[in-house]
Amino acid sequence: MPHSLLTRSAALLFPCLSLAACGDYPELSLTQCEIGDGEKALCGSLPVPENWNQPGERTIALNVVVIPASEAASQPPLVDLAGGPGLPATGGAAFYVTDGSAYRRDRNVILFDQRGTGDSAPALCPSIGEAGTLTPMYPLDAVRDCVKTLSQTHDLSQYSSLSSVRDLEAVRAAVGAEQIDLFGMSYGTRLAQAYIRAYPRRVRSAVFIGTVAMDSRAPLPHAKNGESVLQAIFADCENDASCADAFPDLRRQWETLNRLLRQGQVFMDVGNERKPIAPGPFMEAFRTILTVESGQRKVPALIAALSAGDAKPFLEMVATDGPLQIAEGVYLSIECTEGTNRIRHTEIDAATANTFLGRYRVDEQMRACSVWPATSVPESFFAPVTSDVPLLLVVGGRDHATPAAHSASVAEHFSNSQLLVVEEMGHVPAGISNLECLDRIMVDFYAEPLEIPDTACVEDMRAPPFEVREVQASAD
Repeated sequence: MPHSLLTRSAALLFPCLSLAACGDYPELSLTQCEIGDGEKALCGSLPVPENWNQPGERTIALNVVVIPASEAASQPPLVDLAGGPGLPATGGAAFYVTDGSAYRRDRNVILFDQRGTGDSAPALCPSIGEAGTLTPMYPLDAVRDCVKTLSQTHDLSQYSSLSSVRDLEAVRAAVGAEQIDLFGMSYGTRLAQAYIRAYPRRVRSAVFIGTVAMDSRAPLPHAKNGESVLQAIFADCENDASCADAFPDLRRQWETLNRLLRQGQVFMDVGNERKPIAPGPFMEAFRTILTVESGQRKVPALIAALSAGDAKPFLEMVATDGPLQIAEGVYLSIECTEGTNRIRHTEIDAATANTFLGRYRVDEQMRACSVWPATSVPESFFAPVTSDVPLLLVVGGRDHATPAAHSASVAEHFSNSQLLVVEEMGHVPAGISNLECLDRIMVDFYAEPLEIPDTACVEDMRAPPFEVREVQASAD
């Protein structure tokens, strides 16, 4: 689309691109940009108050990307809310001009980096975020250093879900949309629920993947949820001929690995040294492998290699050199107040007993939250959201973070909800076959939110085959 036509289209599609039109909301300034492989879009920033109760003070420039409809925009814009919390939504822009192009056939897609993430006043903690995967999660000195550094440029008490709800409303108003459709994944589902409660008539429909309940107290449920998925993987392997043949002693090998870890006999190379891997960081890193189906199907081979003394395949999988990194300042600002600080010390043992993760993640996060500035959140925030907004909830049967029971508890309070369980899917749909089936269902739902979409194709969504490889015992 030529520059002039794209700009004129923006003026027609977004009538609120001037301060006068926006009333009390600031102006959204958009210019032509490219995403993906040269696809044209509109990029810009929207200034909002850092503290919505003090609009005359410091502002934040929200990074916004608008991907125009490929045909006539006859439907409300779709706003994509990222997970984490702490991941930038604009990092997923390329999806909507490639595999996800069907979502914008008749609607514009709006992505904005939640405050503190991406290019929206990023609240990064390099001393935490750049630490090695197999080191302690939240060293107190690093957390204190991050608080000190960020507090010079950020009021950390304002980096909450409720502040982001106001930001989302400002984005909606700035583009002049009477209503929007929402897509949320993981934490994004919690932000979407909070927005629906605050602005119920502004949402036409919503789709959630991996739903987080409003009263979830992360990371307390992680240990039990992760253990449940691990046991399901063991059972899946036992019922798969090739996997069972390759790893007939899988459960025993897992026990052996746990013993070796406790004895300090699983090593990694650090510079010119070989150092033992600590059990807590190892198990948290292991938990991240369960996020997607492709990782889950490597678990038996990884356990077999590790129990034989070969840590290389595992270390390669958990390397932290990916393109997206969580803004730890946002993660802690939100999760400490909305989840972790609501955990009672007396319930940790029961919630983590007989799990591979144990207390490690909870203890680490509670320690970090003990020195992180608190955010004020009313008790009403944690109540279930009751709504008649049409809602499709999709969840994986192998979701290690937000299992189907979480989605079901949220669906109970949405009178027009539909729950879809994809049995072999993990927390994030990646690596599962027939993924286009899920896209078709979601596109159909957005087109007719009160109709029940055809979900028969879900039966053909399968996790990839188990990875089976010969394991060589270490010479050490």
